[in-house]
Amino acid sequence: MLKQGREKSLRRKLSQTMLALTVASIVVLSVTTSAVILRMREAFRQYSLEAGSAAAAVSSQSMHEQMSARLLELARDRADASDEMFREFKQAVRMVADMAEELYRRPADYPARTIPRPVAEQDGELSVQLLFSQEAEPDSAAIRREVELLGNAQDMLYVINRNFPQMASNYIATESGIMVQADTIAASKFDASGALMPYEAKERPWYRGAVESGEAFLTQLTRDYHTERSGIMCGIPVYRDGEVMGVSGAGIYLDDLEASVMSARLGENGYACVIDEDGEILFSSRRDSDLSASPDQAANFFQTDDSALSTLAESVSAGENGIILANLNGVVSYIAYAPMPNAGWYFLTIIPEEEIMAPTQQLLAQLELSTDHAVEAAGRTIRNMSFLIVAAVVLLFAGALVSSLRLADVLSRPIRRLTEQVHNIQGDRLDFHWEYQTGDETQTLAEAFASMTERMKQYITDITVITAEKERISAELNVATQIQADMLPRIFPAFPERKEFDLFASMNPAKEVGGDFYDYFLIDEDHLAVVMADVSGKGVPAALFMVIAKTLLKNRAQAAGADLRPGKILADVNNQLCEGNEAELFVTVWLGILTISTGRLISASAGHEYPAFYRTGAGFALEKDRHGPPLATMEGLRFRENETKLNHGDTLFIYTDGVTEATSAQKELFGEG
Repeated sequence: MLKQGREKSLRRKLSQTMLALTVASIVVLSVTTSAVILRMREAFRQYSLEAGSAAAAVSSQSMHEQMSARLLELARDRADASDEMFREFKQAVRMVADMAEELYRRPADYPARTIPRPVAEQDGELSVQLLFSQEAEPDSAAIRREVELLGNAQDMLYVINRNFPQMASNYIATESGIMVQADTIAASKFDASGALMPYEAKERPWYRGAVESGEAFLTQLTRDYHTERSGIMCGIPVYRDGEVMGVSGAGIYLDDLEASVMSARLGENGYACVIDEDGEILFSSRRDSDLSASPDQAANFFQTDDSALSTLAESVSAGENGIILANLNGVVSYIAYAPMPNAGWYFLTIIPEEEIMAPTQQLLAQLELSTDHAVEAAGRTIRNMSFLIVAAVVLLFAGALVSSLRLADVLSRPIRRLTEQVHNIQGDRLDFHWEYQTGDETQTLAEAFASMTERMKQYITDITVITAEKERISAELNVATQIQADMLPRIFPAFPERKEFDLFASMNPAKEVGGDFYDYFLIDEDHLAVVMADVSGKGVPAALFMVIAKTLLKNRAQAAGADLRPGKILADVNNQLCEGNEAELFVTVWLGILTISTGRLISASAGHEYPAFYRTGAGFALEKDRHGPPLATMEGLRFRENETKLNHGDTLFIYTDGVTEATSAQKELFGEG
């Protein structure tokens, strides 16, 4: 009995020992397995973050290289185009200088030709005029012979000025006090009393600079006295046997260069400017900082807080081009610069570094979010597997031990391989290849990571294409907006010499370009034509149709002769617009012809808004004149005419539906009331 009890006690102890060992093994194995799994989870997260950082670095480098190339290319293109204009300008002045030297060298080979004096009535027309300085003696035989000799150059002056759109005037000035000038401002040569004023050419900077330097000389940027437009002047000395006989010169407006600066848009905050060799800002599309160009006080590009601009100053002195990173008024920006050798100036394009890095920061945020989602999914999978492992160990210790080890190996192997693949994503290598079929969340995670890297590559490519296309379209639309605005008369007072009436007009298109337009012009000395029109639709098609309609209306009105009937003019233009109008556009037009001497106003309306008249002492009132259909709707239309009279102090107000269809703060149409 004692032996049997001892055996039972031993079995009990063995059972208890085995149970204790089993429980201990379960606890140790569970804790160990949990620790291993948690470590694997953290390693996966760390490797994923490192892969995201590597991808962000690649994106940043790619964006930097592409934007730098684009920035420098834009600066070079704009600089080359502007420098070609300066080269042609100096070449034109050189042609006149060469001809003048030929005249002085062989005077006997050329006939005597007279040069007319300025005629005030020719103001606004290109003409060649003869002027003298105060010290010259026009009646002396020597001066007369020199004038008759220089008369052989007047045709070249005229032709060069006519064929050079940006040229304000060109001339030959002599040491003897003769001035032969081609321009369109003949009236400015007379003082208030109507007497012809002398012209002291030798006191002008372009004359003195050319004589002192002995070569082509360009003045500093100035504002034209008559038009307030920006321009420069060039002078080239004329020699005879080593003696200075005079200077060939010309002035040129820089509207095209200024427009080139204003249209160079780069992203949201990029801008462009032109500086001279000393860093003075001549033109700038920036209007809200110390780096803007002011007609009253010029800014200096080199006078900023960043010493890195000394590199730019050295490159400007050496005539180089390139790109630098500098701090401009507290904003770290990329600056591309390219020279204009014929002017000694530089074209700069600038964009903040922060704007270039914005897509990369967004990409990094997306990568971090994707990593968090992947880690969360992996965590859920790991927890589920842990419960299965513990249950299996309770059922069978040995099998649980083997299974847990195999399971740990099965879990860790694809994750290690995934980590290796992630580590291979470095520099410009964004390819991710996964060849293992695990069939679980690791496989899903690997496929998601592969898809993410492909989207990242495509995203970088798309950003490059979209940015380039957006800049191209923006630049073209800016140029189109400027061209459309330049087609409309915008100088007021429109006819300063006419005191009988006054005109003012403005246009603000809903898009970059549109179909609304206005026009006014003198048909003859006693008849003024006024046009207000609105083409159906918006954008480029409407703008093109607007150009055609405006041109046809003006040409037909000016060709009317004695038959100044607005209804007839609209009928003829309607027939012309109907030809080939496959786009089926149409235009509403109000055309009025005012007899200036009597105030008689005859008008015709092709479906346009009613005009408003302000009568002295009575206020504004709409005049509901008789309408016809819009132009270009069908051929053979006739338009009835309306007649009224404008007395002294009366005002005519005409407009498009952009005024009546505008809304108040309460979203209500203003209408015609």
